[in-house]
Amino acid sequence: MFLFVDGVPVVLDFARVEYSFYKAFITRFPEANISISQWRGSYEYQIAYAAIQLQVENGEMTLEALDAVLGSIAKENEQIKRPAVLHSRVSERFAELGFEATLRVPDINTRGIVAICVDAPPAASELVATTIRDELWPAGQFLEGDIEYPTAISNGQPVTIRWTTPIEGNANFRVTITRARGSQYPIETVEEITGKFMTNYSAQMGIGSDITPATYLTTVDLPWAAAVTVEYDELGGEEWATSVHTSAFNQRYAAKLEPANVVIL
Repeated sequence: MFLFVDGVPVVLDFARVEYSFYKAFITRFPEANISISQWRGSYEYQIAYAAIQLQVENGEMTLEALDAVLGSIAKENEQIKRPAVLHSRVSERFAELGFEATLRVPDINTRGIVAICVDAPPAASELVATTIRDELWPAGQFLEGDIEYPTAISNGQPVTIRWTTPIEGNANFRVTITRARGSQYPIETVEEITGKFMTNYSAQMGIGSDITPATYLTTVDLPWAAAVTVEYDELGGEEWATSVHTSAFNQRYAAKLEPANVVIL
């Protein structure tokens, strides 16, 4: 399988064909202004993926195939804004239905596999399944998840829609605040400080959100403070850390901040 570049044969592997599609895409749609990694998480990539596979399998990459994919993307984009990232489509569509949802961003090991996490009760399974089937399931992609719902597509062919629900966890926090010398601002109570922390945390935490301690409470929230240090206990390991914890796409953490763990120096 070869692709001739300037008369030189080059092995026609998935990465090369994928990159050729990406270059054609950003040339056709320069306003998208996204990297190849961002493109892999987009709705447009889901359209292109099957065509990329076929090109590799056939051992021939043609301009007609590129034009067909780009034309399909252009048609889709008459109805959606660019860049139409599949993650945003999943989150926004389920938010309209009153549910929180997220999508696993594909990597080299999960290309062609769609994994969606939806925080919805069992009673809403039919609604979740039909929404994924009709609006959020790119053709030719495999759905992954531990929840299964049998249904059928428009031609009557039976299919199984799969998704997963959030894995809930707990994160204990500790806040150490150093007072600013000479500050004229009043010092809040522990309860008020805890309230500000929890408000910020709730606004930032969702399914798949990383734990980012430095963003939950700062000197902007506490103008009388010279420094604020937020730590978490490594998710139950009793080892306090300030580093970012990278969450899986289907993880969500509830915060706990005990009054004894709010220290004012």
